Amino acid sequence: MNLDKAKIQVAKIIDEYIGRLVIALYRFWGCKHPTDTRSKILFIKFWGIGSIILSEPAIRWLREQHPHAEIHYLTLQSNTEIFRFMPAVSKVYTLPFGNLLSFVVRCLLIVRALRRENYCLIVDGEFFVNCSAIMARLVGANQIVGFARHKSAKKHLLDLTVPFRDDLHTSKQFLNLVQKRVNLTEPPPVPRLFLKENGALNSLVDARRPCIVMNINASPLATERRWPRERFTELARALLDRFEFDVILIGTKSEMDYVKPLASAFDHSHRFENLTGQLNLTELAHIIKHASLFISNDSGPIHLASAFRVPVVGFYGPETPVRYGPLSPRKLVFYRDLWCSPCMSVENAKTVRCINNLMCMKHIETEDVIAEVSRFIENRVRIPLKKRVLADA
Repeated sequence: MNLDKAKIQVAKIIDEYIGRLVIALYRFWGCKHPTDTRSKILFIKFWGIGSIILSEPAIRWLREQHPHAEIHYLTLQSNTEIFRFMPAVSKVYTLPFGNLLSFVVRCLLIVRALRRENYCLIVDGEFFVNCSAIMARLVGANQIVGFARHKSAKKHLLDLTVPFRDDLHTSKQFLNLVQKRVNLTEPPPVPRLFLKENGALNSLVDARRPCIVMNINASPLATERRWPRERFTELARALLDRFEFDVILIGTKSEMDYVKPLASAFDHSHRFENLTGQLNLTELAHIIKHASLFISNDSGPIHLASAFRVPVVGFYGPETPVRYGPLSPRKLVFYRDLWCSPCMSVENAKTVRCINNLMCMKHIETEDVIAEVSRFIENRVRIPLKKRVLADA
């Protein structure tokens, strides 16, 4: 399912204002805890497949601490497939995102189903959304844990709050949340995803040739995170001229029109393949896992690549790599850290309101990227130089 940007903005507004009203009513009337709790834990995270991937270390920690507990996850329907790679999650409950009426009806049905589970712990992994805390309170548990923000209304629905810190990586935020304390000394934990080998899917990538997978897109949550498309074209052309590898372009069906001009520039190249709109998440994961290098804007697939320990090149501007940078052991990040960056934050509901003409992305110059990525490939990635380049060296 492709999330529409306008619908996302409407959902944020409804969540903020209607959510505050519901929370005020709860504070007046209150709500009972369940009395028959079993060893079941519910983790809630609706938005962002990248954030869900970054929650995996927290899920893993819960599994280690509660080896006999069932761990359930509540998320949006469009995120369902990622849980095939997270075996610690026993059951996934999903909500549709689209029609408001169907969403509300589904929420009520899900709440009724979740109440029967009798959770001992609910972890609200949303940073600013009120709906998650409202649903958690309606479901009920011995304890409900979530993030605290300075002016947050949802904190009144939580039994225990953990401070949200802008200076911590998101994977560390989630781990702090389940550990119910703030740990500033340890590095951010790297997610682990488990992908079963599949011969048919492995054939999507020619194992005999190095392959670079490129994602020039960013989700509708903030398309402003895209490094200019024409610069990706120049980067691809320069790398193809220097190294021996194939290129695969990826993206959703809604991103096909955006990717098409770049793909058209390489129509006659047998080393270039455009798979935008043709892959489900499992197929995408197989392609990324077997890639020699993954080059991407700040988006969910960059965390998929990091979880598979694939070398990563990432572009950041409206969001900071401090919070959402790739955690791959081999990574190269471009971020200019301008006075206006980052403009996406939990306090503004992750909404970009650019006042600087996207200079955070435009200041990442093509020549600099070509030079640094070339050095990165030569020193950290196993992609051979062309014979002509070797001869000239």
